[in-house]
Amino acid sequence: MRRLTAITAILATAASFAGCAIHPDLLPDRATSLRMAEERRTLPAEERYRHRDAGDELSAGNEVTLLVDGPANFAAMIEAVGNAREQVDVETYIFEPVGIGERLIEALERKASEGVRMNLLYDSIGSLGTRRDVFARLEAVGMRVCEFNPVNPLRGGLSSLNHRDHRKMLIVDGHTAFTGGLNISGVYSSSSSPGGERRHLAKDDTEGGDPPWRDSGVKLRGPAVAHLQHLFGQTWAWQGCGDYTPLAERDPLPAEPDAVRREVRIVASGPKSGRASNYAVLRSAVVLATERIWLTTAYFAPDDGLVEDLRDAARRGVDVRLLLPGPTDAALLRWVAQARYAELIDGGVRVFERQDALLHAKTAVIDGYWLSVGTANLDYRSFVHNDELSVIVLDRDLGREMEALFESDLESSREITAADVAARGPGDRLKGWFARLWEYWL
Repeated sequence: MRRLTAITAILATAASFAGCAIHPDLLPDRATSLRMAEERRTLPAEERYRHRDAGDELSAGNEVTLLVDGPANFAAMIEAVGNAREQVDVETYIFEPVGIGERLIEALERKASEGVRMNLLYDSIGSLGTRRDVFARLEAVGMRVCEFNPVNPLRGGLSSLNHRDHRKMLIVDGHTAFTGGLNISGVYSSSSSPGGERRHLAKDDTEGGDPPWRDSGVKLRGPAVAHLQHLFGQTWAWQGCGDYTPLAERDPLPAEPDAVRREVRIVASGPKSGRASNYAVLRSAVVLATERIWLTTAYFAPDDGLVEDLRDAARRGVDVRLLLPGPTDAALLRWVAQARYAELIDGGVRVFERQDALLHAKTAVIDGYWLSVGTANLDYRSFVHNDELSVIVLDRDLGREMEALFESDLESSREITAADVAARGPGDRLKGWFARLWEYWL
């Protein structure tokens, strides 16, 4: 993950030359959002959050399991892969055979050698540090491997270089899917959760000595999986990866008879869609909020519209809290976030930084009912330049679970106050000014 600074430099350089390919007008009009909110904010939560603002309609009958941190997520994924009978689809930004990531890769290899169809789609820049022989090894056991927008300007051009696949999903036999903020990487070998296995990797691993990573994912079973597999198939075809069979169409309702069924909306976005759908859906939920907006993100480099929406919500009495990383793997993005603290706190938004772990989760829970787990950060790169994915769930019980997780994170966090902001020296303010010059491309 230390390569993120170099990756950011590559993307910013490419984007500066290809700026005409992507425009800020992909973002939703704030005035339109506010007019819509005024009409619907008086409705009960169960009604106002059901409107189709972006993405597909809600699908009912889904099992949704919230998974916290690497050990829990990877254990569930490895178990599911071990039970695969026909096909496993994997899409990831970083594909790294280290620590717990290597254990998942080994599970994929075993099933491929048993004859299970394996499709792997990985991002070229995100996986830039992975040796080519790793992919050759997987292909040798029958896995089909495809590289998203290879780092080759002669093949795709500079605009292609800036367009990255930041989605993460693993789909087993078309009926079980996993998604969230987690890449396939060794940084997830330890847990930040209270009572979890708070250990670091072995010292001979490349990431040894780093703090544990805090991340969130979800396991899905039910009709929403078909949409995820459809998205995978679209990207697979667009990248020219070969033929593809979406097994989800064969079994649209695989959930267990006694399982709790929940309503889910899958929201996908990317430069080719022509609209920043993940951003639009979040903005819609924020302006509709009447009680609480609790947001968690690894990277915070928003546009002015989102900042104003959060300030407006706080002014109308909504409890607005923003949880960001203390330790980080992206200094420039941290400087951008800190440069926004003054106007956020002045507007009534409470800002916290997680202290004992590297926060990488991308979640939201609003009014204890609308919740999101996904791959998109609250920054321009996620909302405009990358392919991203969010799972939106409307459910009171899961909302309470998400709020409890947020409160648990706050116990290991420090609140940033107006006095803290005022105490920032000229050097820190200069860093923020410089970083904000690049925020659209970071």
